[in-house]
Amino acid sequence: MPHSFYLLLASISILGISACSPINTQPVSTLQSSAEAESESIGWTVAACLAIKNASLQPNQTIWWLEANQSGAARALTVVMPSSDPAVCPALSPDRAETNHANGYSFYEVASNQALDLGIAFVEQAASAQYAATSCVTSEGIAFDAQPLPGAQQQAWRGYYYLGYDTENTCVE
Repeated sequence: MPHSFYLLLASISILGISACSPINTQPVSTLQSSAEAESESIGWTVAACLAIKNASLQPNQTIWWLEANQSGAARALTVVMPSSDPAVCPALSPDRAETNHANGYSFYEVASNQALDLGIAFVEQAASAQYAATSCVTSEGIAFDAQPLPGAQQQAWRGYYYLGYDTENTCVE
C-alpha cells in the first residue's frame, strides 16, 4: 500500500482518539493560576515550622492545620513570624537550607496550644475540611500530600521536605 494511505490511517486514528478524550475548556493561564493559588494556600509543617510557597503571611494570622496520617478536624495555628532559625525550622539547617529554599518555600514559626508534629497547613479554614493529610519518607526527605476528600472539587497537593541524608523509603506510589 502506498505510504500516503498509512499516513491517512494514522491521522484518522489520532482524530478518533482525541474525539473520545475529555476536553478541558479552561484556558491554560487559568489552570496555572489555579495551581499557583493552591500552592500559596497550602504548606507543610514540622513541629513549629511552616514551609509554604507564600511570602506574605502576617504575624498573628490564623492558619489551619491537619496532622499527617491522622483523622480529625483542623486545628488553628498562629503565625508568629518569618523564620530563618534552624532551631525553629530544621529545614533551614546548613545541610538542608539551600535545597529547601530552592523549592520556593518561605518559612514561618507557628504557635499552637498543643504540640505539633508533621502536618499540612491551610491558609483558609474551609479548604482544610476538604482534604486528608498524609506524609511518608522518601530516600532523602519527607513527602507531604493533601488528597481531596470524596466529592471535593480541589486538586491534590504535594510538598517536599529535603532532609539532607539518606532514609528508608516508606512511600508507596
